[in-house]
Amino acid sequence: DSHTSNGIFDIFLTKINADGSYGYTKTMGDDGYESANSIGIDSSDNIYLGGYFGSASMDFNPTVGVDTHTSNGDTDLFLTKINADGSYGYTKTMGGAAADVMSSVSIDSANNVYLGGYFFDVAVDFNPSGDIDTHTNNGSSDTFLTKINADGSYGYTKTVGGGGSEFIYPIEIDSADNIYLAGHFSTG
Repeated sequence: DSHTSNGIFDIFLTKINADGSYGYTKTMGDDGYESANSIGIDSSDNIYLGGYFGSASMDFNPTVGVDTHTSNGDTDLFLTKINADGSYGYTKTMGGAAADVMSSVSIDSANNVYLGGYFFDVAVDFNPSGDIDTHTNNGSSDTFLTKINADGSYGYTKTVGGGGSEFIYPIEIDSADNIYLAGHFSTG
């Protein structure tokens, strides 16, 4: 099952069945730089890929259909849902003019999806639905936590940052759906 990259880096999702046999590989990419940094699976076995892309025009649908998104700047964030049966669900993209990076995807007990990462932009619209929810960077990089509701609608975004650099890497959710973020920061 050979695949060829369309650009510098492309995204892949490979399934290995419980018995160790090969399931499938899905690829997405264009002529730019695309990376899936995180993966989450909900209670219905739907798969969520999170990462960033820098393509002028990228088709995120790894099946026969087309779902094209355009980066607003250096790199934008994406969340792609692949349904449990391997079919394409959706892609949500967010970003501003500079580099925006998603580093973590986590899912709570109600199948809400939480995205964490960092952004370098002066202002980023984190609402992928068409409405606007802009957050402004306070320093070199700030962190974000974005909630996408189980039905795919936008929940909220929270940002944290000072005059230096802040980064979020893992997100974990406990049995009471409390969210824990970890990363590193500098004061300037």
